[in-house]
Amino acid sequence: MTYGVEDVPEAKFSYEISPMAVIVKKTGRRWYEFVTSLFGILGGTFTVVGLFDSTLHRLLKPATKLRS
Repeated sequence: MTYGVEDVPEAKFSYEISPMAVIVKKTGRRWYEFVTSLFGILGGTFTVVGLFDSTLHRLLKPATKLRS
C-alpha cells in the first residue's frame, strides 16, 4: 500500500474482553515446604552476612597493618 508524504501509517487493535472466573482455593502448606522455605531464608541470610563480613574484613585489614 502506498502512502502520501503527509500520511502516517497506523495499526489499530481491538480486543474483546470475555467474562472470566477466578477460582481461589485455600490449602495448607506441607511441613517440608515450610522447612525448605525456612532453610532458604536462613541460608540466604548467612550468605549475605558472610559477604558483608568479608568485605569489612578486607577494607579494615590494611588499616590495621598500617598502625602496627
